[in-house]
Amino acid sequence: MAKITPWSLTELVEHSRSFRSAGDFVARHSNPISGQNDFLVRHGGVDDIIADNDRVVMDLPSTRVSTPRFSTAPGDDQDDADTKYVASVFSPKSRVYEILWYMCLNPVVDMSVKISVGRTKNNDVFLENQHVSKHHGDFILVKEKDIFSVFYKDNYSHNGTSLRLAEETVESKICQDRNILVPSRSEIGIGQFTFTLYSAEDIYIRVLRILKK
Repeated sequence: MAKITPWSLTELVEHSRSFRSAGDFVARHSNPISGQNDFLVRHGGVDDIIADNDRVVMDLPSTRVSTPRFSTAPGDDQDDADTKYVASVFSPKSRVYEILWYMCLNPVVDMSVKISVGRTKNNDVFLENQHVSKHHGDFILVKEKDIFSVFYKDNYSHNGTSLRLAEETVESKICQDRNILVPSRSEIGIGQFTFTLYSAEDIYIRVLRILKK
């Protein structure tokens, strides 16, 4: 049973064009019981940020926001502020993993499920990089009293894992073998890769900024 659906950035952008609002997009990517799916965006290393053959790269805003909010109100676009961050910009090589909550958890019996990340192909998210451990860690989907949350747990990886919350400017190391809550728009550093977790609503709003370019 698939836990995630992979998208390329181009596929997700084209898919988003067919929706008239964030509400329509969320309705398509949600479940009445578990709510909206989450989207995990994988940004590559430095070499992935700029591609000479794709001018789109130079126009794409960074994933990080300068204030802990999104807004689509006229005159309230944060794109100019976003572009000063270069650590984790979208690029054509960005990979998007849609976390299918309704496929991961049976709301009647399951309280949590893991999505593994590592250097070997048996992981749910495969990262072929020497700085990534064979089983680097797990994203853990947890249901508690009808609230669905995403946590991350480092599996005693050699190079560790870093976390930067959406409203923070400084990243911190994740303690090994401990579940750490990952809110929407937070960044996870694994090896030379940076991931950003988005709710369905937040990923659609971010894609809107790409479509405006």
